Amino acid sequence: MTCINKGNISRRVNFQEFIIAMTMLKN
Repeated sequence: MTCINKGNISRRVNFQEFIIAMTMLKN
């Protein structure tokens, strides 16, 4: 989970967009 944490600090907004994209893909 260290890699994910590092990415979150670098681009937190991108993380939110990623979740939205995943939800869209799931639907």
